[in-house]
Amino acid sequence: MKKINYFLLLLASVLFFFINCSMQDEDKLPPFQPPEDLRKQATPPSESEIGVNFSVQASDARYVSIVGDFNNWIDNRNVMTKNKYGVWSITMPLKKGTYSYKFNIDGVWIIDSKNPDTVKNSLEDIRSVIKVEKDTKFYTQPVYLGFTEASPPQIISSGVQFTFDDKFANRVSVAGTFNNWDQDGFYMSKNQNGIWSIVLPLPRGKYYYKFNVDGLWKHDTQNPLKEDDGQGEFKSYIEVKYDVEDLASAPFIIDYQIVRFEYVNKDLPSYIDISVVGDFNDWRDNVNVMSDSDNDKEWFTTVRLGEGEYYYNFSLEGKQFNDPDNPSVKTSPQGIKASFLKIIFPPNQVNVKFSYKNDNAKQVYLVGDFNSWNPQIDPMKKDQKGLWYITKFLPIGKYSYQFIVDGSWILDPNNPSTVVDSNEDSNSFLIIGEK
Repeated sequence: MKKINYFLLLLASVLFFFINCSMQDEDKLPPFQPPEDLRKQATPPSESEIGVNFSVQASDARYVSIVGDFNNWIDNRNVMTKNKYGVWSITMPLKKGTYSYKFNIDGVWIIDSKNPDTVKNSLEDIRSVIKVEKDTKFYTQPVYLGFTEASPPQIISSGVQFTFDDKFANRVSVAGTFNNWDQDGFYMSKNQNGIWSIVLPLPRGKYYYKFNVDGLWKHDTQNPLKEDDGQGEFKSYIEVKYDVEDLASAPFIIDYQIVRFEYVNKDLPSYIDISVVGDFNDWRDNVNVMSDSDNDKEWFTTVRLGEGEYYYNFSLEGKQFNDPDNPSVKTSPQGIKASFLKIIFPPNQVNVKFSYKNDNAKQVYLVGDFNSWNPQIDPMKKDQKGLWYITKFLPIGKYSYQFIVDGSWILDPNNPSTVVDSNEDSNSFLIIGEK
């Protein structure tokens, strides 16, 4: 009888030990395991309290995004996530209303094959359409990504990836100088390991940011780059030296103008960096830096600016001076004597970016029916990474075009859409739809 009691006592102790350990560790989530119910094929759009879920099957695709009325048909705003079965998906927090949309698969726009509802625009372009019955306020969709811990911001192919670890939080967003510290601008998504994440397509520049966790501001503890925020706390920062949009692609609509700032000075050494400072970057040095990478004594950088009025100067070793090539000089609201720039978007037109990658090309022009095929009107500019680009404001319509590369006419290698003209010549083809 005593042997049995000792055995039962030992068994109870062992059980108590494991139960106690499990209670102590219950706040530690197990390593990431893909959920059993991951879709093996795309499904029609489905609406829930957290938004509308879209999906598309594209096993071999490298990049998939959704474009539509909800993001002004800008193809890098809402990048989708691929699971192990090749299904790309995204949940969009849409307000009540009717939306037309398409998927962008490696630069090719297609309708949603799982959605039978379509609509034609004024150009007879067919688009998928969905009617959303109720508003969704914010984005808290669980994303099944393999993050088991947070990390410093990572620059990936689709933008800057931010992560934050807090499995008990109900809502987390990231905000900073890239969105005027709007805590409701970019809500993050939480996976089953309690890691929140988001990818933002930020252009080159230096950005200060914090996380907003259930209303409380917190700096990024995983990022060693931080500064005093002037209120006894820290603000994190990241320097983006690679522009996500500096990749050759099919033409796409943008809601900004690419402004190229240039400065020529034959007396300065090429290794010196010169900053563009202005009201668009809070007059801060080392945010928009001009460089002379090819040692030709010509410094330049590009800045993406929306429609509006801007004051700016160049800054060399902390000393500001006006842009010598811009005769318009005014006093800014901050009382700074500065160069003045006004960007106006023409009515009833959209801004379209054309791009072509060729490190060795000496001269590239854009020609098409929008400029009467004149080979001298639209020279493209080359950035530091060998990307030739140009933006053009165009009315809604259908356009044929080509590039002239060092005298040779070629099709756009990143645009699979072509059309044969009356002379039986092939041209790249572009449809600009309604916003």
